[in-house]
Amino acid sequence: MTTSGVQVVASANITWDPSNLPTAELRGWTPFVALQSRYNMLERTPESDLVPMADAFDLAVVAWGPLAEGRLTGKYLEGGQGRLRDDAAEGIFQHSWSGPDETVDLVVRIAGDIGCTPAQVALAWLAARRGNIIPLLGATSVSQLDENLAAAGMHLDDDQLRVLDKASAPSLGFPHDLLQRENVTNGTYGDQWRLVDDRRTKHRLSTHL
Repeated sequence: MTTSGVQVVASANITWDPSNLPTAELRGWTPFVALQSRYNMLERTPESDLVPMADAFDLAVVAWGPLAEGRLTGKYLEGGQGRLRDDAAEGIFQHSWSGPDETVDLVVRIAGDIGCTPAQVALAWLAARRGNIIPLLGATSVSQLDENLAAAGMHLDDDQLRVLDKASAPSLGFPHDLLQRENVTNGTYGDQWRLVDDRRTKHRLSTHL
């Protein structure tokens, strides 16, 4: 587009057909620049296809539900109230339910160790993921918004990220779980694959976002 109309294109909650994404650029149309997907430490299944697809096509990932309806704030561990309801009636749109809290406990513990809030740890973890991940905040008060925005200046160290990654690691299913094994990767690409530079352009991200 050179005058008016659609300047950027994005999509939400999709599965993907890799043949469609390059079509816009091949035809000189406005390209896709982002996708929106539910993505947080308790919901990492987008890592099976959507996040790698976004990385391959230089798309930003706008991650909604980054705090899993407040579960990653730790407030429900102490009986707090919020959008999480185990008694939700049929038909009510709800994405998180009570469940094992080992990952949440770990987030709370790391927050205490480094002097921040659990929400800030969860958002900093998400921002540190590979690619261009943009947490979509859903604050219900000014204080929550201020707390969440403060996470932009936080950086978890490698050990903290490694512990959180391990605790929250999902099963991505076949063939992803198989290809994550080092012996399979080395057998497929050779033992020098880590030395290969990723020369894919990031021009689209810097131009359109």
